[in-house]
Amino acid sequence: MRNTDDQLKDILLRAEKIKQNKKIRLQFISSTVVSAVCLVLIPVVLFLLSGTTGNNQQEGMIHYGSLLLTSSHVGYVMTGILAFVSGVLMMIAIQKWQELIKRESAEK
Repeated sequence: MRNTDDQLKDILLRAEKIKQNKKIRLQFISSTVVSAVCLVLIPVVLFLLSGTTGNNQQEGMIHYGSLLLTSSHVGYVMTGILAFVSGVLMMIAIQKWQELIKRESAEK
């Protein structure tokens, strides 16, 4: 026969497991949403910046932080920065996913 202390301990243990599962589920959902937003945002931004690339001979040499960049290169620079940031975000999401899988396998 179990006493009330054992029953209370089991209830608290189950509550802790439920909290951990909710936290893991929330992390999974948030990383999925962030990945989806990045995948949607990148083409949209590239489409919006597509008009900034090209030859702007009439504007002359307007420099943006470098002696080598003219105003016609802004789109390319933004594309590179966006690609780098999206790569970093995807790497973080993949690492979180791998940690989640390791935790789930360790619990079983």
